[in-house]
Amino acid sequence: MKIINRNTLKLIAMITMVIDHIAAYFLNPSSSIFYTFRFIGRISFPIICFLLVEGYFHTSNFKKYTFRLALFALISEIVHNLIINNSIIFLDSQNVLFTLLIGLLVMNACTYVKEKFKNRILVIFPIIIGCILANYIRCEYDVTGIIYIAVLFIFKDQKIIRNIAFILIVPIMICYTYKLDITLFKETISYVVTRRQFWSILALLPINFYNGEKGRFALNKYIFYWFYPIHLFILYIIKIIIF
Repeated sequence: MKIINRNTLKLIAMITMVIDHIAAYFLNPSSSIFYTFRFIGRISFPIICFLLVEGYFHTSNFKKYTFRLALFALISEIVHNLIINNSIIFLDSQNVLFTLLIGLLVMNACTYVKEKFKNRILVIFPIIIGCILANYIRCEYDVTGIIYIAVLFIFKDQKIIRNIAFILIVPIMICYTYKLDITLFKETISYVVTRRQFWSILALLPINFYNGEKGRFALNKYIFYWFYPIHLFILYIIKIIIF
């Protein structure tokens, strides 16, 4: 039963994002509520990746879509730098909108390659280039983010395969991120399931209930873009007041 529309998905992504950031910037890392909030927060990013894929297939103007995402990535970078390093310029980490921007360009490149050369296997090259770029500029989720987007993009119309691929890719990306020795099978599995990123899998629940509709009360498309830098700025102000 598909009962969740696009606006509801956006709201879930925004709420879980705020929960995640509250934990990241205000809670004691050794507290149980910190882990609970961060686990809940892992739901946000895969949903955002899914919405990006939907946006790519539904947009009537790819150039405007790309420009809009790039503009808000630049706007958000100032607040992102302030809240994580208390400085306007911080090159060691770029905000997640840059990850989404690279993912959007990767999807477009994959489409071009597939149509130009009539070979689906060749889409691996734009994905690899996107991963290298994301890793090089050090944007949030870097390689993991591009892989998530690629999986949701490639298997967009194959729900069962998409779910299986995503469930498999999450632990693989955790092993990549933490440089785990996969030959130590039991130890690796035990470690993976305790990582908060493992709970990204739960994002498949609302995604699978998506009905493909905008929703009765359509949210302005810019709300989702403005929400990211504005909520970070509010958290930054609160952080200054408290600490």
